[in-house]
Amino acid sequence: MQPTLFSLTNSDAARPCSPAVIRRSRGVSLIEVLIAIVVIGVACVGAFAAFSTGLGSVGKQGNRRAALERARERLEQLLSAPLTDMPRADGNLYWCTAGTTCTSTSWTFSNSALDAVPMNVDGNDRKAQVFAQWVDDPTNGVGPREIIQIGVKVWYMPGSVDDDFNRVYLKTLRTP
Repeated sequence: MQPTLFSLTNSDAARPCSPAVIRRSRGVSLIEVLIAIVVIGVACVGAFAAFSTGLGSVGKQGNRRAALERARERLEQLLSAPLTDMPRADGNLYWCTAGTTCTSTSWTFSNSALDAVPMNVDGNDRKAQVFAQWVDDPTNGVGPREIIQIGVKVWYMPGSVDDDFNRVYLKTLRTP
């Protein structure tokens, strides 16, 4: 009697295995393995692209948050300054040229007056504009130019254009 080969599986406790049975058994072909590798590779590339985009957005939001803090800080400084440090009440739009404090002599008509605002996120300075204008309050009927409008713009992306996607713009009103 010739010895037989047996395979142990869950379905059949003992089944004779002959070369014909082994040839008929199904396995994974090389082409199936290659297709699986390509599918996994495409999924990994997509996931890495999503992570890198998310990481870039987190960095940009950090810059935006720092710019918002600097703009709010500058606006609070102007709101607490005495009215004698504000520009003349002639209705013209003025820009502040001072780096730290705006006084009555540091306001100008030039909108190219830019401050350099230090950012703690990446250590580079960003440009900022501070402006003020006396405007009319139409609700009280007292007269022209009794409220001062103060605004601060801080760009949070270096070398960026003047649009709402690259800067923070805060504006408020102050009464005398």
